[in-house]
Amino acid sequence: MKGSQLKRLQNLEKQIQDDQAEFFYGDIQEIYKECPQILAARDALEDYVIRHGPEPPRFYQHGEDEHLRRWLWALHSDEKAQARLHRLQTMLKHEGERRGEAQEQEAKESVLKKWEWYLDTPAREAREAAEREERRRKMEEERQERERKWQEEHAARQANQQAGAYGNW
Repeated sequence: MKGSQLKRLQNLEKQIQDDQAEFFYGDIQEIYKECPQILAARDALEDYVIRHGPEPPRFYQHGEDEHLRRWLWALHSDEKAQARLHRLQTMLKHEGERRGEAQEQEAKESVLKKWEWYLDTPAREAREAAEREERRRKMEEERQERERKWQEEHAARQANQQAGAYGNW
């Protein structure tokens, strides 16, 4: 594999990871932005785990950092942290369900509008055909009016022309 292909493949993998993160966490971030009480519960849980939670053991697993180690230990061994996490998860679940119902209602309304539009197709096509026919009829009337005026003007010019000694020029 060439270097440019490898670079392109790495960029595509990063884009896929970013898209997946947006898909999985985008709704939660929106909830945090729009619901201050849920954000406050999350911040309280994080504050408890980092500042007041139980001290984790001093050994690390491969690739583990201090923050992750504190979180895992607190959620594994501390009942207060587990209760706060459960409360936060419940709040997120209820808000997600509420938003899901709203999105479902919007989707139903959209489908109904599209379906009504689809069912209305024959009547709409008939109206459009009638409008086209009306425009065509008006254009024909205007054309006939212009032709009539032109013929009148032509006849008036013919009548106004005087015959010269050598005939009409």
